[in-house]
Amino acid sequence: MAGPASSLAPLAALIGTWDTTIVPLNPDGSEGQASKATDIYEWSPNGHFIYHTVDAVMGGERVQSMEVLAAEPSTGTWLTHSYDADGSVNSFTAQLRDHTWFLTGDTQRFTGQFDADAVELSGQWEQRSHSDWSPLMKVTLRKRR
Repeated sequence: MAGPASSLAPLAALIGTWDTTIVPLNPDGSEGQASKATDIYEWSPNGHFIYHTVDAVMGGERVQSMEVLAAEPSTGTWLTHSYDADGSVNSFTAQLRDHTWFLTGDTQRFTGQFDADAVELSGQWEQRSHSDWSPLMKVTLRKRR
C-alpha cells in the first residue's frame, strides 16, 4: 500500500475505516432520525490522492458514494470531487487548520473537529439557499481501531 505524497501527508488522520452517525436537521432545528454509514479513506496507489467511499443506510435505503481528494499546491488547500448515489458531482475546497476540517462548496459546506487522538471527527453540514446557509445534518465519524 502506498504512503502519502508530501502534499497530502497532513491528511493522514483521515486514513482508515470510520463508523459514521448521520443526524438530519429539520428547518425548525429539530433532529431527524439518525442513520449509520461506513466511511473508508485510503491512499491511492501512487499516494497523490485519497479515495473516500461511503456506504450508508438512510431512510431505509442504501446510499453509496465516492470522493477523490487531491492537493492544490498553489493555494495550500485540497480539492475534493464527490460522486453521489443520484449521479450528481460536487466539488469542494478543503482545509485543515489545527484540528478543524473545513469543506466548502457552492451549495454545501462542512465544519468538523477532530478530537485530540484523531479517532473522532464531529461536525455539521450546512446548505445554501440563495445567500443564506442553514443546517443540513450533524455527522460523527469514529475510527475503527
